[in-house]
Amino acid sequence: QDWQRNGIPLSACDAVVRHMYNDFDADRCMELINPLAGPPGPSMPDIARVALRNFREALLHFHMSLSEFFISDFTEIFWAVGQEHLRSFKGVLSAAQASEVARRMADIPEAKDRQLQDQSITDARAELYEECQSVLGLLQRRKGISFSECVDDLFAGVIEARWKARGGLESFAEAA
Repeated sequence: QDWQRNGIPLSACDAVVRHMYNDFDADRCMELINPLAGPPGPSMPDIARVALRNFREALLHFHMSLSEFFISDFTEIFWAVGQEHLRSFKGVLSAAQASEVARRMADIPEAKDRQLQDQSITDARAELYEECQSVLGLLQRRKGISFSECVDDLFAGVIEARWKARGGLESFAEAA
């Protein structure tokens, strides 16, 4: 009840965020939360407090932005493929259209400022290719595939692998 009336200690906010995210993600999230701390501020995290509502809103904002960015490539490609083939696209792709989405997801433009010889990026690109090949095999047995089925099931591994191949949260931080 003290936290509801007086706010959450900044140190507790940090602990929650670090429980939810890896260190890199947590640091980015805390950049949004630290300025919300009331007196005496981030220099004394056990005393500084953040209003519960403000903490919740900052956490939700960070998570939603991260989630939207995470699937943004897939979303853009899915809708582009659907609209190329049908004038009144209703959000369900044929197996051939979904296969085209997989092929486009495997194609990542070269990053201009990123060290492409980085082994983790090279490994992630190989993983992406393998995931796309796996999806192409599964799609042959399907008739219609909705956006939700793609994101939640069929393309989940492809989306994750593309995220890694593009640089993960670092690319999110650059875009934000």
